[in-house]
Amino acid sequence: MTSKDSIIPFPSPQTFPPAAAHRMGRGGIAMKVRHIHPDYDTPEQRRQALLDAKRLCAAALLNQKRAAGEQSA
Repeated sequence: MTSKDSIIPFPSPQTFPPAAAHRMGRGGIAMKVRHIHPDYDTPEQRRQALLDAKRLCAAALLNQKRAAGEQSA
């Protein structure tokens, strides 16, 4: 990675170890998830796609947190 590259920071929750992001254990069978890295025409398009993914993930986590709060109330 060069010095001009920047990494978009994602929160790392304590409840999910790093390996959990690459395996799914439902149904009693471990499933390995393979990542597909798309090609982008410009670095800005790649950066925008990463920001969009971050927003989607943050929204999904917020919805799960709200749902858990409603269940416990």
